Amino acid sequence: MKYAFALGRHPALSVAELTRAIPGITLESAENGICVGSCSELAPDFLNKLGGTIKVIAIDKEIESLGEISADFLRRISPAREGRFIFGISVYGQVPGAERRRIYIEGLELKKAIKAEGRRARYVVSQDTQLSSVVIAKNKLIEEGAEFVIIKEKGRVLVGHTVAIQEFEAYGERDFDRPGRSARRGMLPPKLAQIMVNIAAGDKNKTLLDPFCGSGTVLGEALLMGYTDVVGADLSPEAVADTKAYLEWIEKAHPEYKGRWRVMQSDARMIDKLLPPESVGAIVAEPFLGPPQNGRETPEQLKKIMNDELVPLYRDAIAALSKLLVPRGSAVFSFPVFNRNKGPIFTPVTQVMNALTPAPLVPSEYQDFGLPGTSSGGALYERPEQFVAREIVLLKKV
Repeated sequence: MKYAFALGRHPALSVAELTRAIPGITLESAENGICVGSCSELAPDFLNKLGGTIKVIAIDKEIESLGEISADFLRRISPAREGRFIFGISVYGQVPGAERRRIYIEGLELKKAIKAEGRRARYVVSQDTQLSSVVIAKNKLIEEGAEFVIIKEKGRVLVGHTVAIQEFEAYGERDFDRPGRSARRGMLPPKLAQIMVNIAAGDKNKTLLDPFCGSGTVLGEALLMGYTDVVGADLSPEAVADTKAYLEWIEKAHPEYKGRWRVMQSDARMIDKLLPPESVGAIVAEPFLGPPQNGRETPEQLKKIMNDELVPLYRDAIAALSKLLVPRGSAVFSFPVFNRNKGPIFTPVTQVMNALTPAPLVPSEYQDFGLPGTSSGGALYERPEQFVAREIVLLKKV
């Protein structure tokens, strides 16, 4: 079955996640915020396990030009509904303004046609060319109608309808309404944690370890994604307490997770003394990113932090962690990138990886998609207001 995936703000991470989270998927393109691919039919709730995808769109038709789109065309591909029909139209790609206006008018004609059948109809529009997840959810387009999606790519036009949207409220709850939240220490966003867990692609019946667990975000997402044994560790007693509080909060809503997690206080550089060798299926972690910054640090100061504080920590921790990882196991790290607006200072991955080997986040067969990457084969996760960006890196034990 052919799908299109509306990607988040970091398309390289989104594509990397898709290639590992969906068995047997074959991707065709990734441009203008949309990735097109073929795979087996996806379960309706599958999007809950994709942090980097905003919408999943089932492709109904491939046509040669936008001129084929009419009210009658949309009527023919509409999902079977009885009673009221609520719909909207989103357009992706390089589509001229005049053509967008024509498609809008065809939407009005579709509304008239449905009303002529004696049914109620409502046409949901937005100032943007694509309807947001909030608009789709608020107007119940998936349940009571359709969001038609028109995708203009090089040499073809795809038309489909949205079958799932990201559960933005659930992510918000796990981000802002959770116990153990610490703005002072900083927190990995739940969506990014989910992406990283998916990229690690560990066996869900083997241990997933976060040796810098902080407030437990990675562990919580792994539980929600079906891992049966998640283990966290942190040097800070406060972090261990916050992680336990968060996982207990998740456990209240999901009693079936009881007994699936453990948290311990430990220096990541010594954790190989607490777990058996080669007992961990996957490692997902954001290590200490350095002291808080105010933007006034000089490049020399930042290089000193990187080389004198962080590199030794990462190198020694990964040396210990590599002993725990199963052969061919994956470790996904979120490393800091300093001073990104004035010549970024990246974590020197080759100096810290020890017995592990860097692997490209986006598989080699999709390198011609032109997605932005880093010299380590990773991808950046950044926000405009942040002084420290994140480089997501995949390391393998070969």
